[in-house]
Amino acid sequence: DDYAKLDKKTGGDLPPGITVCRGIQYLIDGLINYRGTILYWQESDDCTFTQNVNQLNNFTPTLLAGPLTSPKCYRAFVQSAGCPGVFSDAMMINLFPDPTPGTIAGNSPVCTGNSQTLTLSGHSGNVVRWESGTNGVTFPTTIATTTTTLNIGPLTQTTWYRAILTNLSGNCTTIVAGTIQIVVDPTSVAGTIASARTICNGDDGGGLTLSGQVGAIQRWESSTDGFTTVNTITNITTTQVVGFINTTTCYQAVVKSGVCPAATTPQVCVTVVSAPIGGSVTGG
Repeated sequence: DDYAKLDKKTGGDLPPGITVCRGIQYLIDGLINYRGTILYWQESDDCTFTQNVNQLNNFTPTLLAGPLTSPKCYRAFVQSAGCPGVFSDAMMINLFPDPTPGTIAGNSPVCTGNSQTLTLSGHSGNVVRWESGTNGVTFPTTIATTTTTLNIGPLTQTTWYRAILTNLSGNCTTIVAGTIQIVVDPTSVAGTIASARTICNGDDGGGLTLSGQVGAIQRWESSTDGFTTVNTITNITTTQVVGFINTTTCYQAVVKSGVCPAATTPQVCVTVVSAPIGGSVTGG
């Protein structure tokens, strides 16, 4: 009789389990080999149907599951000709693991012209691209690199970089894996000192003025022997007072921009000459 023929198989068969992207709706298409009428479906966190079981009022052999935010298992309940109902087999829908961010390591600040390699670590997921921008807000430049390292340079301006990740499988969603700012210091430019002059022995040499420099003044230096011997002057302003001198003295300034090598100005000399002697006039 019908009751004797009814076993679990008459509940029907569902497709094999599948792994999908988080947040999508997935069409289970569909239940086959069942006998009777579908009375409802069930959804559960596990395929023993003991955790968070929900009854779904769906009477067709297909079911639109989701949007899926966690793994779910599904089955249909089928009844035939007044006999006790049975469940179909179960279908598990798993989710691809979400990508997680990491950190990007690199050297900063650097000097203009520097090249280096950025390295992403501590993340999960696949790199789909890198991006860069100069304001840390928008990243208009797409860099078609899908590895966890990125070679950059020669650098000419401060730039932000970030890596974009997706799931290890499925290419479901993308996230920003990490962001780093590489500060680029301009090359040190020493500038020029104004100006060389000649004074009489013991006169006031006035002041020297530095202009056109790029970077911070580290010090001034002076010498009376062509910088074989150097006198360090603790002055970080653009003006150096010469004062009263009686020996020809040359001056230079040392300028440094950030981490870039320091630059030294050309020497400017204040030449000291002996004052003329008027002498005397004799005659008849």
